[in-house]
Amino acid sequence: MSERQSSNLRQTHWLGMAGLSRNVGFAANKVFAANLLQVILPAPFLIGLILGLEGFFGLVLNPLTGYWSDRTRRPWLRRKVYVMVCLPIAAVAWWTFCSVHHVFFAVLALAIFYAFEQSSLSPYQAWMPEITPLEQRGIASGYLNFWWQIGNLLSFLVIPILWEMNHSVAYLLTGVLIAAGGLVTGLFVIERPERVVREKPSLRSYRPLLFGNLRYFFLFQCLSWIAFEAIASFFTLFTVKDLHGTVLDSGLIMSVFTAVVVVVSLLSGALYRRVSPKWLLVVAAIGFGILVVLGYSVQTVPQAFLLVGVAGVFWSLNMTVSYAFVSDLLRRAVSDELAANQLSGGLYGMSNLVQSVALLLAAPIVGAFIRLFGDDYRAMFATSAVASFAAALVILAVTVPRVSERVEENIADVI
Repeated sequence: MSERQSSNLRQTHWLGMAGLSRNVGFAANKVFAANLLQVILPAPFLIGLILGLEGFFGLVLNPLTGYWSDRTRRPWLRRKVYVMVCLPIAAVAWWTFCSVHHVFFAVLALAIFYAFEQSSLSPYQAWMPEITPLEQRGIASGYLNFWWQIGNLLSFLVIPILWEMNHSVAYLLTGVLIAAGGLVTGLFVIERPERVVREKPSLRSYRPLLFGNLRYFFLFQCLSWIAFEAIASFFTLFTVKDLHGTVLDSGLIMSVFTAVVVVVSLLSGALYRRVSPKWLLVVAAIGFGILVVLGYSVQTVPQAFLLVGVAGVFWSLNMTVSYAFVSDLLRRAVSDELAANQLSGGLYGMSNLVQSVALLLAAPIVGAFIRLFGDDYRAMFATSAVASFAAALVILAVTVPRVSERVEENIADVI
């Protein structure tokens, strides 16, 4: 490996720290938010609506911050500011949500947490294509997903164990980790917008995002996230109410899921340039859907450990391949690497917008089904399975070059 490649990968690891911290917050929200809200607001449908605020803010803020970020040329204000400012504010909001016991102030703090976490996401994700050569993006995606899943693992395993000992210390540690990762990335990752920005993109420049392969990819991504969120939003309550486990059991089960995702993310990154990403995503969606269907038969906590662990293989494959694949699809749509880089904020803004649609829809829909079926949390599996199989069908509409053509294209890029 050349010195330049080594330097690029070092930057990727530093970039991963903000993703780690953001996922600490993302996962802590999955483990604790519904459970904390249930104490002050014991109604599954209302809890689902409040959890859906994460999707609402993502729907509005992700495309806006991505667009604003693309149009900024000044260092520190293009990508850095969104992780160095938004994540520390999100950290304070999370700690406040966990510490207050009044419905209004708790919901307000949670809403602020969602708003600032979502504001950081699109500019952050758009940073990777600007510092990573095309031929290294599959590997970079694997490394970044590795660090992101380490963040999940901290919230699914380490923090719940600490929570059993001292609730306040666990909540404080979560906030510190969220803030620290954003600051580390902001301080250590290079930002040189003058190398990638020729002119400020107009709204018209983003038209390729709405047509061709990208529209099918975004629909696939929305359905995939509905499949995931349908399970994740109520998994802790399912573990406690239906499996008669504990909050710690839920965290441990999700930690097994995350540990599998960590390992598979590195393997998926290596596979990216060797196997058609389209077919990798088909396998990921079908495999996840089958595991969700089997979820109906889960009766005990050990069975949940096994099933969720296997599901982690397919979810990791989906996330790692998707992150690199959407960048490749944009490059093919505009036929210009520099032009693609200039639109990265908008690209990931759209990607996160459809994810936010999933967040907005999944929790309220599943909450309504749970209520309809007499507070049976197994109702979440139906929504997830339908969405996952539909995603597999949608991604088949994407057209990609044959493997031989992609190899030739990669050689040309390297040369």
